Amino acid sequence: MRARPPTLPRSCSPGLAALTLLLAASLACQTLRPMSAQEQFIQGTWGWGQDFGDGHGSYLTWTFAAGSFTVEGYPPLHQTGRYAVSDSTNDTLTLALTDQSGDWGTADRAVIVVIDEAAGSLTIENNGPYNRVTP
Repeated sequence: MRARPPTLPRSCSPGLAALTLLLAASLACQTLRPMSAQEQFIQGTWGWGQDFGDGHGSYLTWTFAAGSFTVEGYPPLHQTGRYAVSDSTNDTLTLALTDQSGDWGTADRAVIVVIDEAAGSLTIENNGPYNRVTP
């Protein structure tokens, strides 16, 4: 007696099943990709702010978490998305920001992050220094 090949539920087309499998494999590869020392260093939340006096100021926080990022700020700003390291040197990362939503729009863009390990800070897009808020 011959074994029957597995069948998909009627609600799941072969194309959808293949797409789901591809997405799961892609996420697994992203998760398993080893991080460079520079990328490990930027993980967590980083904050920067300015005090203009008389109770006025502004701030930005960047949070990097294994391929995802969030930016929060005041005046009100919110942006989320994915990042990937597209280039790196000893003290500089170029991050490709993708899959974005928020106040900066959805267009892919690159961000340059300069790492100062001795000071424990970052400069992001010529702003900073950003100091570590959470690991």
